[in-house]
Amino acid sequence: MLWLFVVGVLSAGCGQAQGESDSSSEMCVTDAESSSSVQIEIRNDSQATIWVQGYIPLNDPVGYRPEPVTITSSGASESLVTRPNDCDTACFDEPPTLDCGRECSSVGPLRPGVIVIEPGGTYTSEWDGRHVVAKQMPGTCPGCAEDETVTCGVFELAPDGAYEVAAIVSTDFSCAEDDCMCTPNADGWCQSGFFSYIPFESPTVLTTDLTWPGATKVTLVYSG
Repeated sequence: MLWLFVVGVLSAGCGQAQGESDSSSEMCVTDAESSSSVQIEIRNDSQATIWVQGYIPLNDPVGYRPEPVTITSSGASESLVTRPNDCDTACFDEPPTLDCGRECSSVGPLRPGVIVIEPGGTYTSEWDGRHVVAKQMPGTCPGCAEDETVTCGVFELAPDGAYEVAAIVSTDFSCAEDDCMCTPNADGWCQSGFFSYIPFESPTVLTTDLTWPGATKVTLVYSG
């Protein structure tokens, strides 16, 4: 099962046009392609319903990324950007403003609600080994602003190596909103329409190791 959210990639605006061969066009960067993937599960082996934080909180102007599962290279301090929002994939000749002009801040369309997993349920997602990085390229790249240089977010293949997969869950979460709960699917999970700016009061961080490439499935288990 693929990620609940499908994020549009704006790389076509910063990629090299077919047939161009001048020096500036050769510096244009396009998204890498991936031919493999790994299935990532969050399994609830407890007798209680658990909630999974559906996003990574970030400082403005980036807002929130819809990443219920984070993937971090061994020894790194920050996780990979595997589920970018519009600010991550856009091209800018200057640092983005508060809302990036693309509605990708905390009040934008990417407001991922909490994921609800019933006892015995399993939430499944997938990672194709790519992550978004910021690349400088000429403003003459097709679709980019006509400036000397711009910074664009493009997908690269993650380096081979050891990674840590993590998710933040809690059994202590409540809200007064009508859409706080949802109806679980056949796999025992659903994603609520309720977006909470407040972190879980009593979070549990689930982690597991991942070797990339090579792994085909990893499972984060909550046992209570």
